[in-house]
Amino acid sequence: MVEVVAAVNEWWKKAAGMTDLIAWLRAQIGEQLTKARAAEEVLDGNWYSPDLSEWALRHLGRAEGDHIAANPPCDVIARCEVELLLLDEHAAAADPYSPTGFVCKTCNDGGLPVEPACSPCRTVRLLAYGYRHRPGWREEWRP
Repeated sequence: MVEVVAAVNEWWKKAAGMTDLIAWLRAQIGEQLTKARAAEEVLDGNWYSPDLSEWALRHLGRAEGDHIAANPPCDVIARCEVELLLLDEHAAAADPYSPTGFVCKTCNDGGLPVEPACSPCRTVRLLAYGYRHRPGWREEWRP
């Protein structure tokens, strides 16, 4: 009985780690999306303007101004929406035989591969890795 309880506890620990990564990543993407939507609303779709360029050059410099101009809110919104779709596509499905207790429903596609695609899968970990510089990132999530 003790072994069963220990196994269940271990399964829940792994499940919590998987849930933490996905919750953290969704929060990062959501924060980015909220900021981009607010910027788009304020700018009313006119992201690049001579006034913005002049301000950026005066206060930031050419490289920073060029970076801002190259990342309009509509592009950031589109990337965030795609990232959320990827998270949905690579959602976890319970699998007691997986080392983490879950498999990726897309990467594992219901077959019986030699090595199940554990969840969070490499795709989710790679997506999260792009946000690794943000507070809350854990090195254990590295792809």
